Amino acid sequence: MNQMKNWFGEQVDTWRHLRTYSIRHGQPNFQSKMSFRKFNQINSTLWICGDHRDTPSIQGAMVSGRRTAESLITTLKD
Repeated sequence: MNQMKNWFGEQVDTWRHLRTYSIRHGQPNFQSKMSFRKFNQINSTLWICGDHRDTPSIQGAMVSGRRTAESLITTLKD
């Protein structure tokens, strides 16, 4: 709550929690010692990206997208 207060000010004190949703299988299964970092280039004309190619998170999806873009750029330069 302190972080929210830093962002939005004192009005946070009047907020109330409305609802929490748990979404089964909302992200790929990830267990310790698993490596999610997979190759993004499937073949010479097909690349794939997403959180299932890196860590199961928004950050993982973004990292995977960046790795795919960098791979494409490198391939197109050659």
